[in-house]
Amino acid sequence: MRRISLSTILISTSVLAVIWVAWFFLGTEMLGFGDDYAKAGVFGDSFGAVTSLFSMLGFVGILITIWQQQDDQHIQRFESSFFQMLQLLRDLRNEVVFKFSPEYRAEFGWEAEGAIVGVEAFSGILREFTWIHFVEKNKPEAIDDDARGAIERAYKLTVEEQRGFSVEPYFRVLYTVLKRIDEDSVLSVEQKLNYGRLVRSQLTADEVALSGINGLYFRSKNFQEYVIKFRLLKYLTEANEIRKLIEEFYPIHTFFSSTDIPEYNKKVRRRGKLRGRGQ
Repeated sequence: MRRISLSTILISTSVLAVIWVAWFFLGTEMLGFGDDYAKAGVFGDSFGAVTSLFSMLGFVGILITIWQQQDDQHIQRFESSFFQMLQLLRDLRNEVVFKFSPEYRAEFGWEAEGAIVGVEAFSGILREFTWIHFVEKNKPEAIDDDARGAIERAYKLTVEEQRGFSVEPYFRVLYTVLKRIDEDSVLSVEQKLNYGRLVRSQLTADEVALSGINGLYFRSKNFQEYVIKFRLLKYLTEANEIRKLIEEFYPIHTFFSSTDIPEYNKKVRRRGKLRGRGQ
């Protein structure tokens, strides 16, 4: 947010006041007016410029106040819209419906055909995705070095081809929320990160994992950039199977807060030393 601190304004005003006082006393001493009031009057008239200067500074101060008030009003409007969209995101999460495919039910001996809803739907999507990905990777025609392609195909088969059971509205709103935060021209970098943390705090572990997968899908636009920028995958642990699957496509800081990265680097270095000793 664009803001001039109170201390900056006070320091600037103090400096101008010192210059004004110094101008008066040094001017009278150096020019030696003494009792010559005519000369002193001419010198005094020169302070009209200083008066104009202070008038201009007062006007600038008013403009700065209006500018900052506009920023404050923008923040208020942004927050109102932001929290409304967060509520919409929660509502859409509760409306997500997923139904396991006949192939998945046959593989695991499930006879029930009922759909699962809400948070449980995300868990079901991940279970079927993991199974389809395993099947796709082990097909004879599978390309060994096409890891991202295998993820995209499994995601497409799991989500996109289940007409009427899509999570696309949910991800469209999540994408829009993060995009609005990122593109806002008034928010500071720290404020944007704070709003990003608020979004991340609303997501369950399954939502986070599916967001990481969705970010790799070719139809998700630049959602992967927002997943990285706002560290949405922070709460996926190293033992998480989805993290193991997707982490090669994300920079390591996506899975950590900025304070966690140094500690992680220490762990990596320690592991490297232990491996070296073992060899």
